[in-house]
Amino acid sequence: MSALFDALKSTLGIGYDEKKTKTLLRLCAGRLKLIKNKRTSARMTLEREVVDVLERNNGRASRDTASVRAESVCREERALRAYEILELALETLLARLHVVATSSAVPDELREPIATIIFASKKAKAELPELDGLKKQLGRRYGREYVAACEGDSTARACGAHVVVMECLKVRTVDSETVERKLEEIARDHGVELEPAMPTAIPVSSVPAVAMETKESVEAMTSSYEYGTAQEAAHAAEAAAKRAQHASEAAAALAGLEATSSSTRDMKDASDADIDAVIGEVLAMSDELPDPSASAPPPGVGGAPNAHTKFDNPKSYPKPKSSSPLDDQDDTDDLAQRLAALKKS
Repeated sequence: MSALFDALKSTLGIGYDEKKTKTLLRLCAGRLKLIKNKRTSARMTLEREVVDVLERNNGRASRDTASVRAESVCREERALRAYEILELALETLLARLHVVATSSAVPDELREPIATIIFASKKAKAELPELDGLKKQLGRRYGREYVAACEGDSTARACGAHVVVMECLKVRTVDSETVERKLEEIARDHGVELEPAMPTAIPVSSVPAVAMETKESVEAMTSSYEYGTAQEAAHAAEAAAKRAQHASEAAAALAGLEATSSSTRDMKDASDADIDAVIGEVLAMSDELPDPSASAPPPGVGGAPNAHTKFDNPKSYPKPKSSSPLDDQDDTDDLAQRLAALKKS
């Protein structure tokens, strides 16, 4: 009954077919050898281009162009490493294919080759279309869940896929350190002088900590001007106004002090003749009081008496106090003392 069921599945093409699997393994192994030869030739050509660019020695431009070619060399070498392991997996599965037909579970000795082939079918299907057919045959034998686990990047290693194949078949750029090492290796092998590499950018960690502290202090000052209520904001505004008023008063006092000191310096710098001239002008000033009528408003304006208005003469007027000769002498002595003190200073 089982033989009849297997024949029916083979006829309908819905079950595992050992003969078809063997044919796919042989075709894939033969194609893989051709691809390896092609990639090896491409790698050698790229290395020759790197050497030619470095031999032209056009300065910085030559090194940059050579770095691009060296990156392509790294990608070719990475693919070749993966294909070498994949070729070994294909040959191992082809030699032990009868074990797959007789076991319902994945054999331990074929765990890595089968998982590696299924994982590579997703990454290298464009160059090796036979891998997709092998994946379908193995999925019919061990189930779709197993195939999905072998294809996943996070679960393929648990299923037994080779680590080198997983890393080399990933679509990613080559890091700059690997490119530099490859460039130096090619230049050393062919005896070509290599232009020194440009200095790398300054890392953020080497920036002085003073700038960071200043930024943090500014942020702290900015965050300190947040108030919870309007009353707190009003108190803060009032305190700020008082501080501003005290600052203005201090500035005014400082300005007055500077003006006084400057006038004192001017008096110290004055000569004796200048001081005597000033004293003479003070003594020559008239002691007479100004005529009050000179500055009085016209009649009828501002409460001034009119010309036709008559007033009774007062009985007596207070007499102005005249200065005596003794008072004049005291003033003169006082002025002389002040002049002598000013000269001493």
